[in-house]
Amino acid sequence: MKILRRFFIMNLLLVFMAACSDKQFSAVEKGADVPTPEQGPAILVMQAPKGDLSVFDQLLVEYRVIAGSAPVTEVFCAWNGLTIPCKSDKDRLVLPGGKTGGHKFEIVATDANGMQDRKNLPWKLFERFKKQQTSFAVTKSDRQLDVLFVVDNSPSMKDEQKSMATKIASFMDRLNGFDWQIAVVTTDPSHSTYGDGRLQTYPDGSFILNSKQDLEKAREMFSQTVQREESGSSSEQGIRAMARAIQRSLGSSAESSHQQFFRKDSALAAVVLTDENESGAANINKGSELVKLIAETWSDEKVFQFHSIIVRPGDTACKAAATVGDHYYGTAYASLTKLTNGVLGSICEPDYGNQLSFIGQTVANSKTTYDLECVPKDIDGDGNSDVTVKASGSVVVPNFTVKDSQLIFSKPPPEGQYSIDYFCPQK
Repeated sequence: MKILRRFFIMNLLLVFMAACSDKQFSAVEKGADVPTPEQGPAILVMQAPKGDLSVFDQLLVEYRVIAGSAPVTEVFCAWNGLTIPCKSDKDRLVLPGGKTGGHKFEIVATDANGMQDRKNLPWKLFERFKKQQTSFAVTKSDRQLDVLFVVDNSPSMKDEQKSMATKIASFMDRLNGFDWQIAVVTTDPSHSTYGDGRLQTYPDGSFILNSKQDLEKAREMFSQTVQREESGSSSEQGIRAMARAIQRSLGSSAESSHQQFFRKDSALAAVVLTDENESGAANINKGSELVKLIAETWSDEKVFQFHSIIVRPGDTACKAAATVGDHYYGTAYASLTKLTNGVLGSICEPDYGNQLSFIGQTVANSKTTYDLECVPKDIDGDGNSDVTVKASGSVVVPNFTVKDSQLIFSKPPPEGQYSIDYFCPQK
């Protein structure tokens, strides 16, 4: 299955790093520790060559040395094994390039007690770049998103349900341009009407909201449905609820509403809202088994993400903030969220608007992201990767960003054939 895809040293160092930024270099050590009096020196590499570079690129290394229990007596630097002069406290070195192949910069700091810190920075230089083209097609299914909200309907969740209900607009706005569907199930594992993975009815009697409806009306119906009137089981089982919802769409006794909701070629996302952990211990309660079920039901290529608004593991303040009953760390949900590259939110936030907005954007990105063959290079030196997206007829397509080796559209492009032109190192 396609499972979709930082510590601060000191405020002073962060400001210094930002001031020295360069288009082809990256801060490679953001979390290095300042040495304690019992330690030796520490080398902080502020800037260094990033990835594969052309022989025409400037090779810059910038560092700072922080003393430990004794003063620094010597800093040794070498470029491809040859000693080069460098300063003992901090320096900004422009290294000679011009040759293809592997290169290495080495720096060693020694203090009066003989203690050392050493850094080795390897990278490759290539003679030239080659133009690369990646083609893709956008079909009707590429614009489809199925989103299942799994709502804890136990008595302690009334306030949380209300907060989600009033902020659903933040979520739906992020799905603009997609053919989306939204359904609701509860965490109750057994009730014959509102439990066991059954889709809950909206005020108009339907089981599914979709992008073809009036948006304000859809928001209103979701708001009313997610605020549960019943007092559901205290044995909350959100993972099981989703698995059962899927199972209800399969086989000869499949329920039509479930069949309609789970579309074969659509991206699938779940959003769980609960102040508990998964209470069951059977296979159907395991996140890994849910992932397996989805892969076996459709294919390894189906996009699936699991998002959680829970008591995040380790958040002691949130765990202790229960006003009715108890709060528990949602460890099972957090693990599944991490496994599927989802968003891990907090149930103790006073306003779910930002969290829902971020989840909505992440769901949308799952169907607007395309992999490239390399991290695109900046050929013209304007500070931006040189990437062009064209549709049929050579129409240039805007509204995208490049992050590492991925291209992400801000909204889904229309159906059709596309090509992405960019530059990779010539190997």
